[in-house]
Amino acid sequence: MLTLEGREIVFNMKKIKYLFLICLVLFACSKKHETKSVGIDPVFYQLNMSQMSPYLYGYVFELLQIFSEEEGVLLQKIDVNWDHLLDGLKQKNFTSAISILTPTKENQAHYQFSDPILELGPVLIVKQKSFVKNIHMLKGRIVGVESTNEGIILVQTIPDVIIQTYDRMIQAFEDVYNETIDGAVYNILQAKKINQNLFSNTLQIASDPLTNLAIRLVMLKNTDPEFLEKFNRFLRKMDDSKKLQALKEKWELD
Repeated sequence: MLTLEGREIVFNMKKIKYLFLICLVLFACSKKHETKSVGIDPVFYQLNMSQMSPYLYGYVFELLQIFSEEEGVLLQKIDVNWDHLLDGLKQKNFTSAISILTPTKENQAHYQFSDPILELGPVLIVKQKSFVKNIHMLKGRIVGVESTNEGIILVQTIPDVIIQTYDRMIQAFEDVYNETIDGAVYNILQAKKINQNLFSNTLQIASDPLTNLAIRLVMLKNTDPEFLEKFNRFLRKMDDSKKLQALKEKWELD
């Protein structure tokens, strides 16, 4: 039979066990729903596509929202000017950033990159039933590019190519249609939009993106690789289930 003192010891032990269990539960919950912060430039200034900024932002924002809900990760979104994104990442103002920084060998020495969230590279546009099936078949041909576009550098690698620059790429599409030039190179988002709206039955996109330019989740090298892998698994799952494609279509990005 327990004395009063013995009963108090048993009660206190039960109390300690109960408090310990509460601590375990709270710790587990805090780990499961650990908050991650994401820096993002809401206007995607570097892309120079102001008319498409709301669609890009809406797409990325909703994708992150779905990731948060499905993977049990609390995300804090922090709006940042484009020129402060990488500095904010280095100063650990946020744990990751939505960026168009390309995963070159030099950049990979400092950062780790997710799979592409949205590809942005230039594509080749030709007339339907054209003999041109890829960019290498443009040797000695006339190719239209935007006057301030990376496409100029890309097209310069084609032997004997004749480069025609345009301030308005719709004119380049019209020239492809009229067979004044043999093809045009333009970023995939705007190329799809122009083609679908004006030339859907006459022109076609004849290549995958010709560079690896894309919107990605970027983190400092060797910081929380488990989080990045979780995000990549989520992207692959979204892609396999066609949900990623549906989201692009919802935000008029495909």
